[in-house]
Amino acid sequence: MGQNLDLLRGKLKTLKGIKSAKPFEDSILRLCAGAIPQLHDNDDNICEAFNALRHFASVNQFVLYMTEALTTLQDHAYVMNLPLLQRLVTYKVYRSAIDAWIHNHIFRDNATRCDCDLNAVAAYSTTFGDANPSAFVTSKQTKRITDKWNAETEVRSETWALVREGD
Repeated sequence: MGQNLDLLRGKLKTLKGIKSAKPFEDSILRLCAGAIPQLHDNDDNICEAFNALRHFASVNQFVLYMTEALTTLQDHAYVMNLPLLQRLVTYKVYRSAIDAWIHNHIFRDNATRCDCDLNAVAAYSTTFGDANPSAFVTSKQTKRITDKWNAETEVRSETWALVREGD
């Protein structure tokens, strides 16, 4: 496994100067992100693999699928690999991905089409602003968050429909 990671790392070094690497399709990105925690047995290797995958995704895609991959549903609660999430995702980029999901119907449709577990993504939002964040979040908590996001999406869609009618 280490040899394959070294090979991938070497290939990715050639991409550093390229700004227009084509992002993976959402379903492939989600599959790759989900496989990373299963393929590696320590946080440093997982972090390195996610950083390699970052080159093949938009920032918003990367945040969405990486956050989902590092959060698992266990007995009606979401358990996060909080140390890794905190290493890989700042509040600013997380908020950007959520805003994109709310305001960009193409981004939202792509994530929905490949069955992204938005509740797993929402779990991470509970950690911001908390001095001692928990790695354990109930599904009720995540449902409240996703319901709020969906409500914002509906308001935005209704507003857009009204604007179109006025044309």
